[in-house]
Amino acid sequence: MIASSTPDPLHSLRMVSLAVAADLLAVSKRTLQRLIAAGEFPAPVKVGATSRVRLQDLERYIERQQRKAGG
Repeated sequence: MIASSTPDPLHSLRMVSLAVAADLLAVSKRTLQRLIAAGEFPAPVKVGATSRVRLQDLERYIERQQRKAGG
């Protein structure tokens, strides 16, 4: 089977919890909350009583950090 090069139309809608996002960034949940409060990380989306981070925002943040670090 050949992989499709068509982008996933739902990718921008995929979300993870703050705890999962923090784990992926290798920081504590509290550090992620501080980054959000400081405007350094995109604001999460409220889903019911929980906050979720868009995977697309997480990927962009990582790319920005890599560019800042020269990578």
